Amino acid sequence: MSASPKGMFWTSDNSVYGAFVVGCIVTYLFLSKSASNGPDKLKSPDQSNAPTVHDKGEVSKFSPREVVKSSVGQAHPFTGEEKYKNCVYLDYNATTPIFPEVTNAMLPFITNAFGNPSSSHVFARPCRDGLQRARLQIGALVNAKDALREICLTSCGTESDNRAIDIAIHHFALHKQKWQLAQSGKDSVVSKVPHVVTCVTEHPAVINYLRALVREQRISLTVLPVDAQGFISVAEVKLSLTMDTALVTIMHSNNEVGTIHPIKEVSQVIKQFNQQSKGEACVLLHSDGAQSLGKVLIDVQALDLDMLTIVGHKFGAPKGVAALYIRSNVETVPMLVGGGQERGVRSGTENVALVVGLGEASRLALEECSALLLHLLSLKLRLVTALVEGFAKPAERSKVKFNGPARANNPKDLLSDLKIIRVMIKSQLNASQYSITKDSTQDLEASAAVVAAVEATKAAMSLEVLQQLPNTVSVSFRGIHSHEIITQLSEKVACSAGSACHAVHAPVASGNHSTPAATPAAKISDVLRAMNVPEDFALGTLRLSFGRHTTEQDIDITAATIIAAVKAAWKKSQS
Repeated sequence: MSASPKGMFWTSDNSVYGAFVVGCIVTYLFLSKSASNGPDKLKSPDQSNAPTVHDKGEVSKFSPREVVKSSVGQAHPFTGEEKYKNCVYLDYNATTPIFPEVTNAMLPFITNAFGNPSSSHVFARPCRDGLQRARLQIGALVNAKDALREICLTSCGTESDNRAIDIAIHHFALHKQKWQLAQSGKDSVVSKVPHVVTCVTEHPAVINYLRALVREQRISLTVLPVDAQGFISVAEVKLSLTMDTALVTIMHSNNEVGTIHPIKEVSQVIKQFNQQSKGEACVLLHSDGAQSLGKVLIDVQALDLDMLTIVGHKFGAPKGVAALYIRSNVETVPMLVGGGQERGVRSGTENVALVVGLGEASRLALEECSALLLHLLSLKLRLVTALVEGFAKPAERSKVKFNGPARANNPKDLLSDLKIIRVMIKSQLNASQYSITKDSTQDLEASAAVVAAVEATKAAMSLEVLQQLPNTVSVSFRGIHSHEIITQLSEKVACSAGSACHAVHAPVASGNHSTPAATPAAKISDVLRAMNVPEDFALGTLRLSFGRHTTEQDIDITAATIIAAVKAAWKKSQS
């Protein structure tokens, strides 16, 4: 099938969206200033000059006519053992390093601002304002209409995915009860089992939880296949819907091969189905955006999403913090019952420092969207080209396979699309309606620069090259096992054989003993199996994923190291 990239579109109403972004950013800038007006004792001398949302210093300069660059393309200041500094990190889809700006934003809430945000005294105010500011930043990233009500903070993507499913089941039961009351005039218990539609390549947090619910007889389940490029069929989504369907949950992009699903078209099918049912159907749409955010833009309004999973450690925030966007008209059910935090949806004292980190990472993802898109696509072109040229002999070329959308892995097409995207972004920035006068404040200047960058990125995201994540290359080598290659690469290049979230690990010999270690066992990925990748290729698959702090030198080292390791493995297998 030929999947459309429209699932990535932002709203076509530039003025409305622009006004929204300006409003959100100015609001949280104001809140950040309010938070800084707490007692002096909450600020230590060594933290007083730390970059904040409203005072970035040299960290980020804004210009309405330039892409906001910040630290994009600069090597991350890794700390720790010397061996890590000499190893290229190309496993961004597993987790990212915490971005320096995120660390700086978190520090005051780790060292000084310790109050409980639910308290009413002066020590609580900076923490409460920090939470509110972060919620607005997260909401601005995904274009939530009412971020303070629609962004629910969680601990991880698994929690967000599980709770989205629970909420959909609860929403279905309430809707059916109201429907039956309206039809019969009697209030009765809903006996129908809710139906859920998902995709075979979903993250385990979705597919395994749904299968557990099936075993408990709490739902019925339809699992849709994917084609050879990893796309679902919108037509099959449409055929799967019934009057008892409570939820369609389709990930925005796949975490192993990077395929971006046509979410917009799916949402249109669901909307039409709900409308034609004349009020009987109440199908909700959830998408796991963990792998997409921080790489491409997701607009919950343009995609008509009811729920969206947001995961901090995938784009520069710490592990242990995530969020779930829940559209305001969705009937929620408490995830945790207690003190009533998160509007009663998820009780428990918030981890303010981590939430502030997620907010700052969201701010960076929005501001840097154009610069990061160009950076990632340039690195992808460099890596794919190097691998193609490194295995140029016909006998070698026949043993190398790139997985995912074909155009996104072809050097000529990548180069052509990258050139077009550069022109589109430059043109859009120059034509931005949000011009800056000399009298503009720094806050408004920042806001206009972000709006211009968002509009430019949105304009560039209609090309087929962005049917796959711009930072992801999945490549298979026939006749060898990926764990053999990764063992050779381990001290030089950090990458993955598939998803780190559900890898199967085998023990590694250490002297005369076997000890548990992070060496994946030889097993075909469920994603590659679903895409019908031949077994002799699938067993030798590497997932290479890069990000904000990856450099061109990193890519060159990676390509040369992989080419040498694969050729050595082939030679060894023939001897």
